[in-house]
This record gives sequence, C-alpha cells and structure tokens, in this order.
Amino acid sequence: MSDTVTTIRSRLRALAPAILCAAAAILAACYDDGMEELMELENYYSRTPPLAVPEGYPVPGNGGVITVADVTPTSVRLEWQRATDDATPQGYLKYRVYYATEPISTAAAAMKAGTPFNGWTADLTGIDVTGLYGGSNASVIVVSTTYYFNVLVSDGDMHISNYIMVAVTPSTATRYVYLFAEGTARRGNLSTTSDARGDIDSLCRSSETFKALGTGNVRGFISVSSDDSIGTMPVNFGVPQSWTVRSPGGRIIASSWSALFDDLSYTLEALNVVDDFWWSGSLADGSYDAAGNCSGWADGTGGSDGAVGAHHRTTMQWLHWGRHNCNTERHVLCLSW
Repeated sequence: MSDTVTTIRSRLRALAPAILCAAAAILAACYDDGMEELMELENYYSRTPPLAVPEGYPVPGNGGVITVADVTPTSVRLEWQRATDDATPQGYLKYRVYYATEPISTAAAAMKAGTPFNGWTADLTGIDVTGLYGGSNASVIVVSTTYYFNVLVSDGDMHISNYIMVAVTPSTATRYVYLFAEGTARRGNLSTTSDARGDIDSLCRSSETFKALGTGNVRGFISVSSDDSIGTMPVNFGVPQSWTVRSPGGRIIASSWSALFDDLSYTLEALNVVDDFWWSGSLADGSYDAAGNCSGWADGTGGSDGAVGAHHRTTMQWLHWGRHNCNTERHVLCLSW
C-alpha cells in the first residue's frame, strides 16, 4: 500500500510543472482578453470623452459630437445632431455656438472665455462661421490660428449643456475662386471709356469684399465681347479651372470652373452672393450675348438691353435669365482668386 502511495506521489510531483504551466496559460489568455477589452475601452474614451449631463439637462445628440463639415481660409462649417430633453420639446431647444483661441470644453468655460457667434436659435443643426467681410464678426478668423468651437444647448428652464469641443486651424493651403457682388446696383453704363473690361474690373478692385478676401486677382464676371466672355475667362485671365468656386463666406457654388456651366445646387441668393438680378452680358453657356450688352456697357438709357443672370434660380437661368432694359439698376458680379 505504501509503495502505491509513494508511486502516486512521485507521478504527481512529475506532473506538477505541466499542470501549473497549463493553468498559467489559461489565466494569461483570460488576462490578455480582458486587458485587450479594457485597453480598447480606454482608447475609445481617450479619443471621445463621454459627456456628463446632469439630470434634467438637455442631452446632446450623437453623444455630443460636432462635425467639422468644411474648412476654408475664411470660414468653418460646423454640424451636429439635435439634443433631447425631458421637459422641452426637441424643436424648442435652442443652440448657440461659441469660439475661442483657448479650450472651451465645458458650458461654463465657453460662456466665460468664449465669444458667441450667433444668438440662441431654436432647432439649429449647423452653422457657417463666416461674416468675415463686415459686421460684428468681421475679424473672427485669422489664418493659421487654432480656434476652439463648442455648441451649447438650452432648454425651457435655461438648463445649458455643451457638446464636445472641436479645434480647427484654417489654412491657405487650399485655394479657391471666389464669386461675389461688387456692392452697388448700377445701370448698364458700367464703362465711361472705350475700355469696358478695364472699367468693370476697376469696380471689382475697389470692392470692400475684394479687399477683405486678400486675393491677388480680380475680374468682372461679365461678357464684354465675343473674345472676352465669361466662358473665355480661364484662357484670357488664367482663372484656375480645377479650383472650387465659392462665395465670400466659403459656401460652395461649383466644384470646378466647368461645373459653373451646369445647374447649381443652391441659388446665388441662398449662398449670400447676390440678392437681385445682375448684369451678365452672357448666354447660358457663358458666351457673349451680342444683343444684350447695353451697347458695350456704355448705355444706361432705355435705348438698349443687357443680359442678366438670376439670383433666385439654380438652372442655367442663373447665368442668363433674359434681357433687361439698360436704365434698370442691376448688380455686377466679380471673380477673384
């Protein structure tokens, strides 16, 4: 009997290292799986810190994520999902965007150190941080400066929650062609000399919008002859054909020069380019309208007509709506890059 026990003990001693190694391997595997999961959670929360929303306060949509939908040298497009609240209907929750050159990660920090860009606005899900060419927001964006943005949401009881702050650094690395209104509605006698192109370009060069853009080139967006039409501007003046065409506030008008001669996605009025008809002197394909140029843009009387583009159309009527009498005051559009 004693020999049997001795034998069993000897065999157990021999097997012990293998048993311990197997147990250790099992524990290590479990430990590795658990640690991997914990590390994934830690990495997730380090990338997107969860919002701590007090009870009774609005809960930002999509976890408080703010999407930077577009950045230009002069504007930033921010978008977010609507918040919810226990007491205030979703459509009545109000939003306000704050910006600063230092972090504003909480509502308290935003209201203390940040500057409000807009007033409290109900049911807002996006905003263009523009207004850079006059008005109270004329100096909002400086190129190559990092800006911090946050969105605050308020319910009917003035409980205010914040979204997750985003940082944006506008850059001049991306180049655009800008289309804008010169600023003054004028009759068809845009030129006082024999050089209609030079006179109209001079109007654009004197525009406050052009001065604010800081771009180097500017031309009147108008056809003045068969050899000098809107359609021939890239050949005549070197307008970059691959650059995006945008409004002064950074809104996309067309993805390229050629896309200008297709239907637009939004009207020029909606894009804050111009709010009334404008002298184009062009047909719908951008060529010169020989019967609609106010006698070479020298006649401001009722004796001739000028082709106009429409501010309220997305079809090619935006470029050629028809012809108006030259004693009618219409805007002049300018192109700058």
